[in-house]
Amino acid sequence: MKWEPTEDDEEHLPAPISGPEPVVAQAQNMSKLLQEVGEENDRRIAGMTEEERMAERDDLLQKFGGGVGEMLRLRRLKREGKAANRNGHPGHVDIQSPIPRTLRIAPLGVNKGNAMGIDTAVSMLPDDSPKSADAMEPPKTPVSRAELLEDLNRPRSAMRGSTAHSDTSSTIRRLRFADVTPSDIHVYPSQPTSPRAVHMLLAPPDDGAADGIPVTQLKFRSLRPETIHKRGDGPAVWLAQEQPSELSSSMDASMDMDALEEGTPEDIRHRFFPNEDAAQLGLEWITAPSATEQSSDAPRFDLQGMPIPRSLQTTLPTHLGLHHTSSSLAGYTLDDLLYLSRSTNAAQRATVLGVLAKIILRIRQGHISSDMLGPESRERILKSGIAALGEKGSVGARAVEVVWEAVVGGDESYMLQEGVELWGEEKRKVSSESQDDEPPSLIPGLDAISSIPLEEVLPLIQSYFTVPPSFPAVTLSQLLGILHRLTSHYEAHASAIIKAPHFLASILSAWLAYKPSDFPGESAQDPKLLQLLSVVAASSRSNGEALAVDVPNTLLRFIAQMPQTSQSVEERELRESLMAETLHFYATLGRYGLGCKVALIAQELMSLLVKYIAKTLSEGDITPSFARLAEAFFEVREIWTTCAIDPHKTSPPHELIWSQIEAFGWVDDLLQIAVHVPAEQDTVWAGLWSATAAYAEGAIINGVNKGQDERKKVLEGLRELTQDGNGRVAIDSALEDLQNCLDMYDGIGKPKYLESLGDVARSARLLGAAIRLSSSLITSATSTSDPLGLPGASISRLMDNLLNTTILHDALDITAPPGAYVHLRPLTTLLMNELKLSHRLGTMSMESWSTRALRILRHLLPGDEAYAHWIFQTFVAGAKDLADSMDIAIDDSIINQRCLEDVLPFYMHAIRPDHKYSVASFTSDPQSLPLWTRITLPSLAALHKPRTSTLKAPVGLPLKHDYLFQPLSDLLRSATTTAFESFPVSWNASETEVTRATLFGAEMYQTLLLETHPLEALRREEIVFGCMRVVMLEHGQPQGDSSEDVFRDAVVSGQMKRLLEPFLISPSSPALASYNISSTQEPSLEAAAKDYLGSGVPFYQFYTDLLALYEAISFADPVFSALLLPPLSMPYPPDYRQLFWGENSVAPRMVRTEVGGVPAEGLGEFLWPVEGSTEMLGRYVRALVDGTVGGFLRVVARHHVACSIWLSPAPVASDNPTPATHASPNTRSTPPEGGETRRRHLLLALLRSGKKQVVADILTYQPEVLCEGAPMTGREERLAWVRSWGGQDVVSRLDASLS
Repeated sequence: MKWEPTEDDEEHLPAPISGPEPVVAQAQNMSKLLQEVGEENDRRIAGMTEEERMAERDDLLQKFGGGVGEMLRLRRLKREGKAANRNGHPGHVDIQSPIPRTLRIAPLGVNKGNAMGIDTAVSMLPDDSPKSADAMEPPKTPVSRAELLEDLNRPRSAMRGSTAHSDTSSTIRRLRFADVTPSDIHVYPSQPTSPRAVHMLLAPPDDGAADGIPVTQLKFRSLRPETIHKRGDGPAVWLAQEQPSELSSSMDASMDMDALEEGTPEDIRHRFFPNEDAAQLGLEWITAPSATEQSSDAPRFDLQGMPIPRSLQTTLPTHLGLHHTSSSLAGYTLDDLLYLSRSTNAAQRATVLGVLAKIILRIRQGHISSDMLGPESRERILKSGIAALGEKGSVGARAVEVVWEAVVGGDESYMLQEGVELWGEEKRKVSSESQDDEPPSLIPGLDAISSIPLEEVLPLIQSYFTVPPSFPAVTLSQLLGILHRLTSHYEAHASAIIKAPHFLASILSAWLAYKPSDFPGESAQDPKLLQLLSVVAASSRSNGEALAVDVPNTLLRFIAQMPQTSQSVEERELRESLMAETLHFYATLGRYGLGCKVALIAQELMSLLVKYIAKTLSEGDITPSFARLAEAFFEVREIWTTCAIDPHKTSPPHELIWSQIEAFGWVDDLLQIAVHVPAEQDTVWAGLWSATAAYAEGAIINGVNKGQDERKKVLEGLRELTQDGNGRVAIDSALEDLQNCLDMYDGIGKPKYLESLGDVARSARLLGAAIRLSSSLITSATSTSDPLGLPGASISRLMDNLLNTTILHDALDITAPPGAYVHLRPLTTLLMNELKLSHRLGTMSMESWSTRALRILRHLLPGDEAYAHWIFQTFVAGAKDLADSMDIAIDDSIINQRCLEDVLPFYMHAIRPDHKYSVASFTSDPQSLPLWTRITLPSLAALHKPRTSTLKAPVGLPLKHDYLFQPLSDLLRSATTTAFESFPVSWNASETEVTRATLFGAEMYQTLLLETHPLEALRREEIVFGCMRVVMLEHGQPQGDSSEDVFRDAVVSGQMKRLLEPFLISPSSPALASYNISSTQEPSLEAAAKDYLGSGVPFYQFYTDLLALYEAISFADPVFSALLLPPLSMPYPPDYRQLFWGENSVAPRMVRTEVGGVPAEGLGEFLWPVEGSTEMLGRYVRALVDGTVGGFLRVVARHHVACSIWLSPAPVASDNPTPATHASPNTRSTPPEGGETRRRHLLLALLRSGKKQVVADILTYQPEVLCEGAPMTGREERLAWVRSWGGQDVVSRLDASLS
């Protein structure tokens, strides 16, 4: 790099003097200086070993290339020749100088801004300039500048193009740049170009003096010789640059350099690339922007990742580093950046990767719209970063930054949704396999993060963790964050990490070996690795078992490193964080019953930790890291206590037993800490209550006399705290906070939605833990008072308010954040703990308690299977008492034949359909420890997948809205369902008994909820489809006697009638009611049947089978007949009506259901809009004339025929074939056909039939339900219309029919 004296440097230079003496003195000083430097170098070389010399030699060759020796030799000879001239021999230089007489180069020191170390200030001088080298002997073989630079060649940069590889000829000069990093080049804010721009790379300012100054206001030293300030009268020192004679003569003849405008492309080429042809492709980047080139639609970015306005893309100067593409526009498109990210030049590649990281950051911050770059932009950038993983130096670090921004960033949904998978589906482009140029199609697939090939990425990540470290702490921390995000997102990623050979072991070993001196100012051990271990273990039992072998003992060192008061705040917080994450990892393993032996090994260390927690709480110095440590301590105490309750459930068994718990005095530790907990530490109180409750529950099983003494001890130790102390204040505050959160809750999609859910969950967790503790301390079976004196009435009202809000529904909506429903786990736990406490104390009536239990049941989540099982068992045990209290008749056969017990296994299978997939509960349960296969909740997308999807999570909770009919579904699919595999061997119930119990449960459910909470009760379509499944039980069964049909059973028939009764068309409705065609319809039978039928079987096929079964075995059963009618309403497709009224169908002649016996919202949905199919109208006319229909069917047929005749057809628009008076956006019926001609033919057909009564009914018909926009005419208007086209003869025939 060349040096240019500044004003500060000039102060230390000797004053200029005239005459030849200064030249001699300067030469002597320079000679002396060179001699001293040479001697110093000789001494250093002499003191070096042979290995050190070779290492220095290799380093120089790597930095300066293979021609560095020849270059230094020539420079030395040149320097010696100048010294000889100064000593009185101006006419001869004893070297073959390559410097021509026709060129001069700017003196040394001018090019301070050239960070590349290349002599770029070349200028042509006139031939009549002083020739100080006339006596030089011309070289035999001239050495050109290009040839000299050829020796210093390094790998070519990818800067020449952005969308395709450059086809530049190999003769293009390849420049060798300095080995700089992206931070060594400073890019000033973009400004419009100046008339005479100075094109140069700018070094970053040494201080902050130039920050914020526009580039056009900065003062630069000119690169032209005439502007150089000489020191005194001394001669300017010029270096000559060789120029071939033919080029020199051509240039001399063609132009004068002074005539070129500075900054123009030709000026740049002649000053920087004098030996190159202007037509070379490699010099396209200096070409002036075309006047016709316009800004493209694709956004262009600067080096800070900010979009460049289109108005500036053609005006920004080239020295800003924004023109290294094939386009003359300033900035880089995303395609340009993705192409340049594969550059072979490390510095360039690192810079571009940094730009891509900034673009993702700005997209996330909202400064750039994601629509601007396209929906796949993030995935494309992510792939670019993954492709650079594993590279050394700044490229590898920038690649990690890109991947971190794309995968982790500041993702709110990730940071606030721990404990649930976050994967979802995206529409992904798939290219067509055909030879035609078809556009790619969009198919659903896993999102970009889930699709990362982790098996290929893990070895690259592993290469970053070396000892000693080769990357900074921030890069390694980002890598751990990436791994944590990937394992939290998709369970398959966690399994891939476990299966990768030596991956975790290698990273953990390197992580433990890092010393504070390796990362000055940074922590050597980042707690993110411990968090990663916990997430991997929580993803599956098999992963936990793999980690439980050696890792727990390895991490004991962090329990032993107790924080000290003498340490700095940062050191204490780091130790607390490491200790907290270690305890959380132990608790995660403990949920599977693994790693309990650590509790014995670390007992002494845990005793010290108890003292530290109590001391810190008493002093009030509670930091977030300490609060997290206290929570983790109580969490692991709760889990280990649960494991000790039943040591047979741990793996291996008997690693921790109850007697050891008592001997260690764990409950004393809890009571000791409880005295010092401040009231505002709600999370600490929640953990304390849960750990204490686990001990009390264990004492009931393992203690003498059901642990009366142990529970009494706990109650006495907490009585003061829960009555008047901080414990009661914390409970009251949580109760108030939760109520306030519910009052302010404004639904999904609002700002801070996840934060508000987190606040609700935090308060609910404390209340749920306090209620659980109170339940465990009840010592008498007949007790009716709360042991802790909790405000039961206030809590009960709060539970009702919670169930009345939509908060429990919203988080499970498909539009909710992917893992928001994890915050509902404390809510369902609170609801169930309160339900159990009120049931035990008897504080609610049986009817009220049952209503709340049924409402809670539908909100239970994966992991709450034990709660759902308890509710079903409680209902079965108290069904008769509940029915008696509600005056509901229950058949003796249901009680005497234990039908309710027989149906219970069906519901247990519905709750847990796959025992190989079992999510751990929110609170510890000793009986379920060996059953849990995972702790992490499945993704919300997995819950919404259809039953036949391979991505469907095999969980039963939350229950479907019509879960009560699940036994009927299993009976119909008895050949394929797995339900019977889990049934007891002694189970032998009949279909009729199962159906009776199922319908009784549905009847009780409707009685409890239909009046008070109608939205939570079973809907009309669900009841109708449930009854359809009852009558279909005969379909495919071996019974030959129709008397054995299930729907003929008197009990079953009566139950179906009672279930359908609330949904029948009311006979008390006004005769002339109004029906709005565009009114919102309730969910149709097609939607209600979708879960049972799956995506492969349409409901139409099911209805076809139902109709055939009706004609074969029903004998016009009234209930069966009523079930056929709902699909005949006009909102359904016309296929159903054509099937029912078909020529070969006998169902219309069998059905005699009256209007009041049809399960529908109203009669209007069957009447409007008027049928438009001529074929269907013909069938209606035939049925009326033949007299084969009656009741409801006759009303429908007469209405459509009469309205088709007397309602004039409206004009049909070209884009809407349905008349305006009959149109409906929700109608799928066939549009009218025939118009005026069809009206006449219908009336004439009736007249020719000779059925006077039918004709009279049609002539005088007035609809029972009117429709808006369809006015009916009177008798006189109708006769006038007939007379207008049929004459008096047709009118007379009508009069005869009326008479």
